[in-house]
Amino acid sequence: VCRLSEGAKCLADVSDPASAQYGYKYSGATFSDDVAITSWVYGTCADSPRNDVRRQSIAYLSGSSAGVSHALRFYLQRTSASNMKLVVDYKQDARTVHTLSIAHVSCNAWHYVGFSLNKLDKLTLFKDPTTDADFASLSADPRQILTSMSNLEMLGAVNVEFDDVRVYAGQVARATVLDAYRCGHKPRCAIR
Repeated sequence: VCRLSEGAKCLADVSDPASAQYGYKYSGATFSDDVAITSWVYGTCADSPRNDVRRQSIAYLSGSSAGVSHALRFYLQRTSASNMKLVVDYKQDARTVHTLSIAHVSCNAWHYVGFSLNKLDKLTLFKDPTTDADFASLSADPRQILTSMSNLEMLGAVNVEFDDVRVYAGQVARATVLDAYRCGHKPRCAIR
């Protein structure tokens, strides 16, 4: 098991490479109450697997409880030759219970994206935030299902580059996210 700040030691190849999934299994902290994931992403908008969310995903949390499957999916979906849409959704079995999205994520450019799920902000999604108004939020609180989702696959998106990916097992203040974006996509910012 990895320890805090050990980065790549927290990731392992998916257990079944024949499944055509390209993500990595996360083996770090468990998420019982709060979680946040942030990353710099660079999508090329090349042909993408439109119906396979795992192959578009930045993060894919899944699990089951009392015979019900749960999935919290954070992914980029191509919408045109020059744009993608950033999405976070929560599904129970095949039914989408909650969804947030941000349109107009330009292709062939770096963007700072992420989501958080916590008691204060509920489910929140962001792209290149400069003020509190840049955070999309749901008033619903799907936090209670985090304990049902013990599997986390990360970085499964094809045609997307990732940099400075961070996984938080706890509440992350919006000010922390705003500060990370203001610092920018530079090597000196990765050590913060």
